[in-house]
Amino acid sequence: MTSGNAPDLQRTQGRTRGDRGLFYQISVRLLIVTAAFVLINTSIVIAMYANDRPTLASDMITIEAERIADHLRRGEGTPPDRDDTSVVRAKAMVVYDRNSQQRYLYNPGNLPLGEAGFSLDLHEETSREEQGGQFYVSGMRRHVVNGEPVWIGIAVSGRGTRPFLPAMLRELRQHVLLPTIPLSLLLLAFNIVVVKRMLAPLHKAAREVNDLHPSLVGRRLQVPESPREVRALIGAVNRAIERLEHAIGSLKNFTADAAHELRTPLAVMMLSIDRLSASEIRDKLRHDVAGMTRLVNQMLDIAHADALVIPEDARADLDEVARELVSDMFPLAVGNGHSIDFHSHGPELVKGVPDMIERALRNLIQNALAYAPRYSAIDVVVGPGPRVTVHDSGVGIPESVRESVQTRFWTHQRDRSSPGAGLGLAIVRSIMEAHGGCLEIADAAGGGASVSLVLPPLKTTSAP
Repeated sequence: MTSGNAPDLQRTQGRTRGDRGLFYQISVRLLIVTAAFVLINTSIVIAMYANDRPTLASDMITIEAERIADHLRRGEGTPPDRDDTSVVRAKAMVVYDRNSQQRYLYNPGNLPLGEAGFSLDLHEETSREEQGGQFYVSGMRRHVVNGEPVWIGIAVSGRGTRPFLPAMLRELRQHVLLPTIPLSLLLLAFNIVVVKRMLAPLHKAAREVNDLHPSLVGRRLQVPESPREVRALIGAVNRAIERLEHAIGSLKNFTADAAHELRTPLAVMMLSIDRLSASEIRDKLRHDVAGMTRLVNQMLDIAHADALVIPEDARADLDEVARELVSDMFPLAVGNGHSIDFHSHGPELVKGVPDMIERALRNLIQNALAYAPRYSAIDVVVGPGPRVTVHDSGVGIPESVRESVQTRFWTHQRDRSSPGAGLGLAIVRSIMEAHGGCLEIADAAGGGASVSLVLPPLKTTSAP
């Protein structure tokens, strides 16, 4: 059981990966490249900044002085110390006013601090010493607190680089992340927009290819002005369509020519059979030749249906088409032991080719004659709306095979005893699709099959 399900699981996973479009894949790769760029740039800056000890020392003094100045501005009393004794051996803080008088002093480790009598023009000063893995950093910063200038002196003694971590994070935030991330995101968005615009011709070509149909195989994809690779791809597709058009045309011509050439010999053969004496063999020959004649006629119908293009001014009255066809086929139905009843809800105008609609309806009636019980009635109903329905009282068509019976060379009984070659409903479906309509199959009310030709209504423009 497991081994049998594994290939299905692999195919499902493959389809899931394949459903991701080229735009999605390129966008994800651009996002990964952008993230890698930001990470590499951050790592380089951190490495360079970690080795720049003078700058780290100056930034550390600046950060501590700003913290104390903010505390004083809030009027919260003595600034708290936030030493990490595992990395900072001692710290000292002193605050002077504009008269060089101490307003605050914190120096439990008796570290050297700036003395009174410093220049009032001083704004920033930093000194640094390092020996045996230990460092001593001191400095003074000028700030304004409640409208009055103050000078804040800081001294720190410790070891390692951890005391400088706040300074490193500040540098990373202000000089790496803030400028790099918005710029990277802007560049990423720009690249995604460019990629989307560059892929637009491919999406347009995909829509044009999806709209192709055997009846429109002469249509070509529009070649964009750029990019060159897309032009080359669409040009190759157009050349492939041209070769396909030639192959389809040759096949259609062969089918039509072969069917046309066979009609005359079959008609002569039927006349010759009719001159034979009545016998079981003659009846069998007549039946076989009739089946061959019908197959040849269906081959002609296929050739016409595949090449069918509905003109814009094509008009058909379903009531008129069905009424004339029922009248023509009435003798055939009677000869086969059936009767045809015609019902109409009135004229129904549709956009379509009357001759092709007549061929589609003829195939439905012939199927009903072939499968309906002898001496039963076949009903042909026009309307309500743009539809023609053929009811019979045969075995019906099971719902499970209603889609299959509309494919070529599929027979209901799936054996040689089934009449016909399985082309009738396939021809009808092709004709309906060319008209923009559809073929509907349902169960008849009294048993049997109910098959309908459904066409789009004729659009009429009202006078202004």
